[in-house]
Amino acid sequence: MSASTVLERFAPAPQRVIWPWLIDRRTDLLWISGGVWTGLALLGLLALGVDALGLWFVWVTLVDTPHFIGTYTRTYFDPEAWRTQKRLLVGSLGWLLAGPLALGVGYLLHAAGIGAYAVPWRLFLAGFIVWAYWHVIRQHWGIFNLYHRKAGTATAGAFARGEKTLLHAALAAPAIAFATHHSESAAAFGLSPAPAWLPLVQNLCWVFVGAFIIQQSWLAANAWRRGLSLNGAKLLFAFVITTYTAVVALLPLVAAAPLLAFAMLLTVPHDVQYDAIVWFYHRQRKARGVTMRGLAGWITGRLPVFLGAGIVMAVAFRYLGCGLELHSGCIPMIKTSAQPLFGEITLRDLLTAVFLGFPLNHYWLDQFIWRPSRDAQLAADLRAPTSDA
Repeated sequence: MSASTVLERFAPAPQRVIWPWLIDRRTDLLWISGGVWTGLALLGLLALGVDALGLWFVWVTLVDTPHFIGTYTRTYFDPEAWRTQKRLLVGSLGWLLAGPLALGVGYLLHAAGIGAYAVPWRLFLAGFIVWAYWHVIRQHWGIFNLYHRKAGTATAGAFARGEKTLLHAALAAPAIAFATHHSESAAAFGLSPAPAWLPLVQNLCWVFVGAFIIQQSWLAANAWRRGLSLNGAKLLFAFVITTYTAVVALLPLVAAAPLLAFAMLLTVPHDVQYDAIVWFYHRQRKARGVTMRGLAGWITGRLPVFLGAGIVMAVAFRYLGCGLELHSGCIPMIKTSAQPLFGEITLRDLLTAVFLGFPLNHYWLDQFIWRPSRDAQLAADLRAPTSDA
């Protein structure tokens, strides 16, 4: 018997289930996979009769807008980022002009006597909504893939593309099914009354959710049969986030609420995941001796300051939005909707266009600053091998 055979015989059997946590067990269960608990809490408040509009405003002020500061601590607030990524930071500010540019095209169409002058503005708003949720889906995929990489189970080629495609579809499909039957969005899409073919499309959406769950179940069963380790953290995250998204889209309680409640419920897990990852990233950098300078260093010095700075920024931003009549349910200081610019376009539309540039800037920046596959130091700070996240 060869030495290698002896070693193989007495080598310890692989763990049947491994848990390659993104941060650590407690944090992942509370804020990564556990980010859905915040959404379930909001669902509970809706079920208790809390006003959806008021709940949305609390969420967007205390949770959603504050998470932008995580991006700013990695970009505009960091002197080092200005040294190494100046072109990205300056170029990304161009998104502040996207909405006003759409209105500018509309003005030229209106001046030319074209009745469809508002189409560029409506396309901009539709594109904003689609990108906002795509941004959420991309983060979920990034976390899923990081769990893969941390366990050393990531694959390449057609197999990896299949997982990526099905996860994206499983998260996008419920939103499509919901948006095509909710009264507000269905009317905006011209689907009220519902055309005969719409139920078929909605049912097909749920096929993608089922396909992803079946795929992951089959992969887990196959790995178990072959004596390989199951990636418990990845499976937990995959099933939790897809099940949560599907449940939110199916609940009659959500369908009866204003459309903004659905947007809130789909986005809130992303918000808390993002804050947890950014805070962990900064802790890791400081642990290896990196001195954070400028405003980023002050904000990331202590957790209460990090969270509080985001809330202060959001309160100021949203208070201004209320005063300019950009948010429903507020008492405005200026009736911007009563000040026409051209046709049916008002000053409120122009100010909305400017305000929406800030989240667009956030979505764009995040596509470049969270790429461990292209940034070895970022991968090390996330305690993960290179990935496509």
